[in-house]
Amino acid sequence: LAQFFNLYSDPVAQFWFQRASASKNLPLHVLVLVAGWTAIAAWLWRLSQLREEMRDYELPLQGQVGVSTRLERMLSARAAAARLLKNPSTRVICDLWHDRLANLHATSIRGRQRLLRYGFSALPPFAMGVWMGLALLAALWLVSQSALTAKVSSHVNAVLPSFIFFLVMPTFASASGLLMRRARMPQELLLPISRREYVGGLLKKLANGAIVSWAVAHLAMLSLVALLDRSALTWSFAAALTALSVGIQVYAFGAQTGAASIQRGGKRNVVMAAALTPTLLAAVIGLTALTGPTTSREVSEQQIREQIDVWKDSLRPERLAKDEARLRQHAEERWQASQPKPARAWLAGATVGALGAAGIAMSRRRWLAMEFG
Repeated sequence: LAQFFNLYSDPVAQFWFQRASASKNLPLHVLVLVAGWTAIAAWLWRLSQLREEMRDYELPLQGQVGVSTRLERMLSARAAAARLLKNPSTRVICDLWHDRLANLHATSIRGRQRLLRYGFSALPPFAMGVWMGLALLAALWLVSQSALTAKVSSHVNAVLPSFIFFLVMPTFASASGLLMRRARMPQELLLPISRREYVGGLLKKLANGAIVSWAVAHLAMLSLVALLDRSALTWSFAAALTALSVGIQVYAFGAQTGAASIQRGGKRNVVMAAALTPTLLAAVIGLTALTGPTTSREVSEQQIREQIDVWKDSLRPERLAKDEARLRQHAEERWQASQPKPARAWLAGATVGALGAAGIAMSRRRWLAMEFG
């Protein structure tokens, strides 16, 4: 996020792209290039020296097939232990999170389902959600630096296209934790809980983490709109953006949990990529509908006056008056047509949300019927 969105910052953009300072910054550009290739060479050399007993030896589980293997179980446990030990700050959070297990008495079905919060990662779900939200907030702040210097009628219009990423990312990232959990599901099904209760509890706890990530990211988007143009943050705009965002999150959760149930890794990746299409389409339609006028009334009035000044010497007064009235009518029609249309954002959110609700029901049935080997 930092590498991509820092280009929206004006000082960074000038450092990389401004021709006037190209010769001045050339030594620094060369230094960055050499440092980057040196780091890549060091990383490749380190890969050739890695052995299984080393602390940083780890294989990504997302690329594995869906069948549970001993290697996946071992690496899952290794990744959790490494997360606990690497960083003192995360170690404290992890200790506080897992120390609660000593005082939990899961004597009911709901109590046993609450235990399913543990296992998605070494960190608690709310901490992962807050971290994801803060990362998105930092990226949004970098985007706002470009919007504040954009030469448009509304800075909100300049920043709205970048909201597509923040509408799509939170739940897609959180729901991917189900893939990491797959390797342990055959053992967890031996717990004193039915399969229906296990799958329902697992999806519910996964959704809780996704809700935290979405809430932080969504509040960041609304805060940025208020920072750029407080008059643009109307109740209709906030409600329409919220409806669009909620619909996309529901769809993303259903698509991700459904795709995670696919056994073959290649097919699963294709389905996950295809599931992005309706999400991106709904985001583009909704954000386009919320985009305000590209020019202000003052600019439009100035353009009309300039055109009248051009015609003033060549047209008779009666014809000039008619042309001026026609110009003002067209300008008013364009102004009205360019106003935000919150109803379209509501419709896009409701449509994709309905698809997501159906996807959640289908994925839940699929998980209930799945054979774990």
